[in-house]
Amino acid sequence: MSLDTLAKIVGELAIVSDEHREVLSVREERTRYALIDPLLLALGWNIHDPSSVIPEFMDENTGNKRADYALFSGGEVPRILVEAKRLGTPLSAGIDQSLGYCLNIGVQYFAVTDGRHWVVYEPHKLGNLEKNKVLASDLADESPRTTMKAIWLWRGNFATDSAQPIQDLPSDELR
Repeated sequence: MSLDTLAKIVGELAIVSDEHREVLSVREERTRYALIDPLLLALGWNIHDPSSVIPEFMDENTGNKRADYALFSGGEVPRILVEAKRLGTPLSAGIDQSLGYCLNIGVQYFAVTDGRHWVVYEPHKLGNLEKNKVLASDLADESPRTTMKAIWLWRGNFATDSAQPIQDLPSDELR
């Protein structure tokens, strides 16, 4: 996928989030279907392939806790977990659940999103959670930086166990 195509999709999702705010803010499933799934697909995560994406992922070590999405790129441990919230829900509502999940099963990153706003953390780094924020993005910000931030979640960046996601932008520009 080209950067122009990704930028177009990001822009379209921002429009959907504005035009359908009332409907998408009612149920998480609507937000997932209309905003999150299309972005994950655009970033190379095949949501229809359970070797790549497992929705409602539950690891036997975590009891009944579920991650909305577990994103795999080889291996048995997800590369990143995504906690979805209804559009407009404060993202802080999903942090504790995701943090505990990552620490229990060794997932390197987790994202919390309401479909429009995305925040990604690296929970295993030392320091407080705010310092472990990898990026924060609002899809409605139509600058090229928004597309660059979205690329951080591109599946290709997680292709090998030793790969590190894109670090081309200075960390203060990612947040």
